[in-house]
Amino acid sequence: LFSNLKVRGGYGVTGNDRIANYIYMSTYGPTGVSLSEESDLYGGLVATRLPNPDLKWESNYQFDAGIDMGFLNDRINVTADYYHKTTTDLLLDIPVPQEFGFTVQTVNAGELQNQGVELSINTRNVETDNMTWNTTLNIAYNKQKATDLFGRPYIISQTSNPDGSVPAADFTKLVVGRELSEL
Repeated sequence: LFSNLKVRGGYGVTGNDRIANYIYMSTYGPTGVSLSEESDLYGGLVATRLPNPDLKWESNYQFDAGIDMGFLNDRINVTADYYHKTTTDLLLDIPVPQEFGFTVQTVNAGELQNQGVELSINTRNVETDNMTWNTTLNIAYNKQKATDLFGRPYIISQTSNPDGSVPAADFTKLVVGRELSEL
């Protein structure tokens, strides 16, 4: 019946370190201050980042299982996969009150879950000296949802002009049980 049969499985934990250096600490940058229209410009320092000493890497826990099957001397190949991934300590920039002097702070905002299936069918329909005809069909389904927002009822992501000249507008809303970046 099978010309090829392989069962695969795996489990692993990885970390996401795609956060800027020193983002957990307050940083400072130069600024100029003038006390009046006629006064000289004096140099100074201004905070450029709101600190978060509790910030840590995201962790991704993933389980994968799959099967590869070949039929008719591998003229037909079928691959089916299932995956389940949980992301903990999700890294996200969340809005903070403007009284802090900043618009966002990078925090570990919650947990996400992704799970889905993938199916691929490859066929070698015709194979002659002059012609080869192969067909490939791929289909996938993924379901993502937030499972925990660490006590927050929701998180709204905002967008505005980088210089702050236009007030921020709600862009996406993350709610437990819903997908990340849902409009």
